[in-house]
Amino acid sequence: YKIKAVLPEGYELGDKVAQPTVTLVLGKGIKAKGANSVSSYDELAAAVANVQENTPAVIVVSEDITITNSITISAGKDITLIDGGEKETTLYNSSSPMFMIEEGGKLSLESSGSGKLIIDGGTSRQMNNTGHVIHCSGTFTLNGAEI
Repeated sequence: YKIKAVLPEGYELGDKVAQPTVTLVLGKGIKAKGANSVSSYDELAAAVANVQENTPAVIVVSEDITITNSITISAGKDITLIDGGEKETTLYNSSSPMFMIEEGGKLSLESSGSGKLIIDGGTSRQMNNTGHVIHCSGTFTLNGAEI
């Protein structure tokens, strides 16, 4: 997470001085306020299903997860998946896309900085032939995570 620094009233930056930013890295055991923490496919699918429309949601992947069926990000949902502070791997084990993002849906895959969210296509036949991990008709952002 990046935070823009604000100078006190009456102060300004000198010539050739860049606006400072502060990077906040969430460590192990710390999660964004309101973030759900998931450690299984069922928990992840339920957390995604329970996201309210037009309300951004952060879901922390705290353990390796094998995705057994596609997870749909429906219109109006704005979801960020982030690791739990250590190297986390979401494994793919299905012949359908791991994530299906519908028109009007948003999915961001991010890394905390102290860990990394990794999407592993595994060895499924479809992955080897088409590389179809994410089917996107909406908005997809990859920010520090790895596919």
